[in-house]
Amino acid sequence: MRPHFAVRRALALPLAFGVAAALLVGGAETGSASTQAVGASASSRAAAANAALDVASRRDVGARESLRLARAKLVPAQAMAAHQRAVLVRANVALNRARRANPAAATGYDAATAAVHRARAAYNIASRAAGSSAAKLLSAKTNRHAADVAVTRAAAAVHAAQDVVDDLTTTGPSDSPDLAAANVDMAAAQAALARAKSKQTSAHHAYRSASARARHDQAARSRAAKAVHTTGVRRVRLATTEPRGLSRARSLAAKASVAYRHATSILQARRLRV
Repeated sequence: MRPHFAVRRALALPLAFGVAAALLVGGAETGSASTQAVGASASSRAAAANAALDVASRRDVGARESLRLARAKLVPAQAMAAHQRAVLVRANVALNRARRANPAAATGYDAATAAVHRARAAYNIASRAAGSSAAKLLSAKTNRHAADVAVTRAAAAVHAAQDVVDDLTTTGPSDSPDLAAANVDMAAAQAALARAKSKQTSAHHAYRSASARARHDQAARSRAAKAVHTTGVRRVRLATTEPRGLSRARSLAAKASVAYRHATSILQARRLRV
């Protein structure tokens, strides 16, 4: 064997062992690093899960406390509603007793109250009709303005077409194709103007009708409002001139009714929270 081949073989063996050892060490370090990364990720996920569990637990505790407080407030609300109902029943009994003691005054006040209700219903109907007619009047006014603008534009187009025809008639021959085309355009513009004027007439008629209807509905609403005021004044006058016992019983019954409705609304709101 030649000497330089022996030297190469002697140097190649330690080099191979060194490379293998380096690869083993590097693989071990890479494996330990990936293991540490996986462990850190698992730890962070566990911490996040624990934090979410803590938040959910606190929310659950808060919800239970809110429910307990709502249930605690429900009992006084039920008691208050029952009390106000009892007060209302007693007030109605006293009012019926006072009405039987004063039948003429009670009948007159009932008639005045019915008149007030009828007047208010009529006012509501008249008010809705007046609002509808006012909206229709505004729409008719918009349509009238649009029709006026269309007529103005159509008239301008007719004037422009007439100017073109006049120019061609003055400067060119009578059998010119341009003159014939201009006459056709002028005829079309005149037809468009006629249609625009027809629409304008219809729009003005619709506006006059809507305006008359709006004035009529406004007057009807004014009369209905006056009727409401008159019947209300009459009921107040009857209330001030009726016997004191009946007036006091009616006032107490009205107050008890308002208090009972307020108590029932509070009870309903608290029941919705439970």
